[in-house]
Amino acid sequence: MSTPKITIEISRTAAEKHSNPGKKVSDQMLSDFITDCVVSGLEIMEFPESDIKTIITDE
Repeated sequence: MSTPKITIEISRTAAEKHSNPGKKVSDQMLSDFITDCVVSGLEIMEFPESDIKTIITDE
């Protein structure tokens, strides 16, 4: 696996505000959701999803 070119670090609280507030999900599900949001914007520039890494942090 190649080294990601973009790393997104976001707190669980912030990530939950952008996904499904009030519903407890795993870090992986939150990470996937945030990555999908970012990828949709980057696809316009033909940026590969494999170059994006998302990290969910503690508060």
